[in-house]
Amino acid sequence: MGICVALSHTAQAQVLPDDLPADTDPLGGDDEAVGHALDARVADDAAARANFGPPAPVREVRAGAVLTAIASVREVEHRDEVVLNGGLATVRVSMRFSNSSGTPAEVLYRLSVPAGANLDSLEACDGERCRAGIAEAARADGLSAYDDAVRARGPGGETLPVAHAVVVRGSSGDRIDVRAAPVVQHRDIVVRVTYTADARMYGGVVHMQLPARGQDPRTAPSQVSLTAPEMIALSIDGQPAATFHSRIEAWYPVALVAMSATRAPVVTHLMADWRGRPDCTRVRVSAGPRPAEPADIVLLIDASPSTEGPARGRIAPAIAAILSNAPSGSTVRAVAFGAHAEVVLGERQGVENASIVPLAQAALMSLGSSTRLESAWARARAWAHEPLSQRATRRLVILVGDGAISEGRDATRAITEIQRSRVAFNVVNVADRDTSATLLDLVNTTRGVSVQAGAVADLVVQGRDESQLSARLSALFAATVVEDVVVGYRGIPHLGRLRAGEELSWQGCTQARRGTRTRGGGARALGQRIQGSAAPQALVAVSAADAEARVDSASCDPRGPALRAGGVNTDAAPIALVSVRACVDPMRAAPAAPPTRANLEGRGIPAETVLSMLRTRIIPSARGCFRQDRRGRGDYSARAIYTFTLADREVVSVDIDGTIAEPLRLCLRDAIDTLDVPRFSGTVVVRYPIRTEAAEPEPTLELAPEVAREIDAHFHDAEGVNSLR
Repeated sequence: MGICVALSHTAQAQVLPDDLPADTDPLGGDDEAVGHALDARVADDAAARANFGPPAPVREVRAGAVLTAIASVREVEHRDEVVLNGGLATVRVSMRFSNSSGTPAEVLYRLSVPAGANLDSLEACDGERCRAGIAEAARADGLSAYDDAVRARGPGGETLPVAHAVVVRGSSGDRIDVRAAPVVQHRDIVVRVTYTADARMYGGVVHMQLPARGQDPRTAPSQVSLTAPEMIALSIDGQPAATFHSRIEAWYPVALVAMSATRAPVVTHLMADWRGRPDCTRVRVSAGPRPAEPADIVLLIDASPSTEGPARGRIAPAIAAILSNAPSGSTVRAVAFGAHAEVVLGERQGVENASIVPLAQAALMSLGSSTRLESAWARARAWAHEPLSQRATRRLVILVGDGAISEGRDATRAITEIQRSRVAFNVVNVADRDTSATLLDLVNTTRGVSVQAGAVADLVVQGRDESQLSARLSALFAATVVEDVVVGYRGIPHLGRLRAGEELSWQGCTQARRGTRTRGGGARALGQRIQGSAAPQALVAVSAADAEARVDSASCDPRGPALRAGGVNTDAAPIALVSVRACVDPMRAAPAAPPTRANLEGRGIPAETVLSMLRTRIIPSARGCFRQDRRGRGDYSARAIYTFTLADREVVSVDIDGTIAEPLRLCLRDAIDTLDVPRFSGTVVVRYPIRTEAAEPEPTLELAPEVAREIDAHFHDAEGVNSLR
């Protein structure tokens, strides 16, 4: 096993206790050593100081969950000003930092933001004087003009603080990393960051959440305000926004809610010159809520092994929310399925009278090691052709699961039948992954809805909030207001179907002529994240001269360049940096990509384990299939090839190739559903041939003539007849 060590701007520094200044704030001190030992002492001669910036003082840098700086630095004020408008939330975050020691310091702050948020602006202020952030192109050395300014001397006199902000996308959530300096004693600095995030409306209600920042005692509680010019009933954590004055600790998320103030069928917001660029546009089309009509509902409940984990615990709350949001007069039936299917609720029942208990227990059934949509459809097919109930106006099929099914020719055949049956096929995905392309295509071709409900269903499991899940699932029953929204401006593509209480949005940059109409994949409907927007990923608040300065070899020295127009370091009081700067060598080969699911395929489970599974579970069942197909024929022979994929604790796809009868193919397919797939990372693809040969006839033994005569002599009786006794 190899170990990879990389330097980045989030590295920590550690020093010996006798290196700490006497006036360092003792509160929050960490007895445990943090980071790596770093010797930053350099020759203090005139020539070195003339060519490079001041040497960084050796200080203990504490890396908390949110804030990284020497122990005397704290966030003393945190404000979130949220504005909801046009399907977007604009959040202006103001952070005030204080330093109780005499050592000037740099601070790194990890600001958690909603998924897909874009950075809009950055500002670093010292009292009433502020420096605005500008976009900066990437440099070959991997550093920023901020890194130069925070290490270099300035022209003298009081200088404005410098700052840097960058969007970081990660598996644990999105965040904006903010760095700023100098934080000095008796003079706080304020850093303001503005970002935008999607605030999509469901059922006429906008639910948005500011994520928890983290459990860090050096952060200040949040002071939150909410405004929305075109909405009513604004609330913050369940309290009216107009009178909300509570402070929320950094380790709690903040729930924001607003209701649509209009019942108008269609409202359009068109923002030309989006983000200040004449070639960029944002458009939002929304519809006011209206009562939904009753429907006959068929629930397909995923009970496959791949749902084991968080998804399985979310299925019951999702089903309960579906029943509670269904219009009065609707009916429900249900089928649980994995490799096989079982009818859970075979007779129509009104949603008001249906018991949630058998439906919730259906997700716990043991139905084989696959997610076969064809098995579920075989049970529900007849229901799709029955007349509608007395009050229902349509039939909805709703699959509740982890957003994936087992692929194969049988699944393809079932999908074709569903598309021809004229039912609206819907998917409620309660997992943390995206819905598969196969199911999304089925949803789109049957005029259904795909709802990503994993995160909001988790809120119900935790007992925190049920309203977000209910609002999200209201899309299943919303009536269509406009079949196909066409904007007809600057090449904006068709946005698709608009439902009551929802919205469609699109944003991007284009050179197309006004009035051009296009159709295709460019549309970003139903609040999906927009690709190719004009939002910068990083902003730097430094002197304009520094942003345009030539990069020289001095910037690669840990002490940085000697002088910068907006430099904030000094020889008398060097800044305690949060990390040592290290240049990226452009001539060095890029490091190998970290292991991912894509490049670990086939490595997650040993081949010996797979072969053992096949020999003990597949071969006996396959032998029985061949015997049944043989039916006493001695000249019978057959050959088939299993090609299947294992992932997520189940068989995610299977095909059986060979010139064999359909009953035999189905029998062999069912045999693989007996596999108990262990949990492993990645994907395993197996190709396994099996065969049976024709029975050989009984062999005939011919004796040589002389041997035959000897035998005849021994067995010849009086009548001259050979007999065996």
